Amino acid sequence: MRQTIGCAGIIATVAFLIAIIASLFATETDLGQRLLIALMTAATAFVAAVILISRDRRRRAAVVQSVRQMLLDREDVSDTDFANHFPDHDPTLIVQTRQAVAEFFEVPAVKLHPTDGLRKDLKFDLAGEIRRVLDEFES
Repeated sequence: MRQTIGCAGIIATVAFLIAIIASLFATETDLGQRLLIALMTAATAFVAAVILISRDRRRRAAVVQSVRQMLLDREDVSDTDFANHFPDHDPTLIVQTRQAVAEFFEVPAVKLHPTDGLRKDLKFDLAGEIRRVLDEFES
């Protein structure tokens, strides 16, 4: 929550500065009204950022939880069998990479299979997330 508020605060500060600059063109208003306009813009940006960041965190947590459960329900694959699937690569590096992915999902490394795809099976698709967000804004 602390990161969410910090990030939303930065966004609100930028919105405030832009609104202050834009309010300079409102020549019929006094300084108090200009500040009020900038504060309302910043407050709106802050609330919107908190809502959207919280929503995205909940969605991400749900996806990670579903992948975690899917991994826990599988058969185990030993490190040797896993590394043998990649004969042209260093087995130590393969096992370390597998361990890092397992730690991310908080599952034992033996639950990851050599045929798992980051995008298809583990739902690890940053580009897809960016496209989805952009599509939501366009519609």
